[in-house]
Amino acid sequence: MMKKIIAISLAIALAFYSCNKDKKLAKLEGNNKEYKEANFVLDETISLTIPNTIFSAGGFANCWTLLGIEIDHEAFIPTENPNPYAHLTRNLRPLSVEMELSQVELEECGFAFLKDVEVYLCLEGVTDFNAFTFRDENNPNADYNAVKIGDHYNIADNIGSKITLNVDTNAVLDKFIHAGNFQTYTKMVIDKGFTDEYAIIKTKMKIAAQLDNQE
Repeated sequence: MMKKIIAISLAIALAFYSCNKDKKLAKLEGNNKEYKEANFVLDETISLTIPNTIFSAGGFANCWTLLGIEIDHEAFIPTENPNPYAHLTRNLRPLSVEMELSQVELEECGFAFLKDVEVYLCLEGVTDFNAFTFRDENNPNADYNAVKIGDHYNIADNIGSKITLNVDTNAVLDKFIHAGNFQTYTKMVIDKGFTDEYAIIKTKMKIAAQLDNQE
């Protein structure tokens, strides 16, 4: 009788152990699941000031043509990493770039005082557009210090106070965002005057990113 009790107890114990073992293994199966890349968007906003040192003494009215004269204006704007966790991301690419006049009173024509505008990202220390080197698609390991993210040419007279750039969604921004501090470079062609002392342009950039899950 005692032997039967021991045998039954042992069988129950083994069955209980087997059930618990299956439950523990089932919980561990989650560790073997593949994590998918998370896609999200980073936002960056910068301000650009264009001083009216050229037009203020000339008495030009807003959006009067400069009689065939075109003035080149460029600016290197110090820019910071838009997200403290951006170093954990990869495959960073521009989604959209919108520029908005936030102070200058150009109700008649808005951005029509510009003919063309181009926007780039470049590394700190670069101070001349002629020193830009761009990524070579045929040799991606070659060094480069700048990337073009968007442009808008032949700006219409009725464009208003906001413009959306034509964005190169294939541009790779990892090198600049991961640097922490970089520069936003704007290159503009002005072909009309304005009467304010300066124009303030707010630029909003949206950047597509992927969470880097690779070891």
